[in-house]
Amino acid sequence: MNIALLRVEFHLAGCNSLKEKRSRLASLKGKLGKQTNIAMCETGYQDHKRRAEWAFVVISSNTGGLDRAIDDVETSLQQLDAVVTDIQRESL
Repeated sequence: MNIALLRVEFHLAGCNSLKEKRSRLASLKGKLGKQTNIAMCETGYQDHKRRAEWAFVVISSNTGGLDRAIDDVETSLQQLDAVVTDIQRESL
C-alpha cells in the first residue's frame, strides 16, 4: 500500500466572501471527490476570504498508480480560478 499526502495553498484574488471562495474551489472538490483513491479536506485558512489550504491523501497499491493520481490532482489544480502558492508532497 502506497500513501501520499499533498498539501496545497491557494490565493484567490478578488474573492470577497467565504461563500465565493468555496464556490470557486467547488469544481475541484466535485471532480476529485468522485475518485475512490483520493480524500480531500480544507485544512487551513477556513476563515480567510482570499487564502485556502487543502490536503489530499492519495492511496494506491503501486507507485505508478500513486504518481498518476497525484498528477491528476496537480492537473486539476491548474484549471482552478485560483493561484497555487505552495505545494508540499509527502510519502507516508
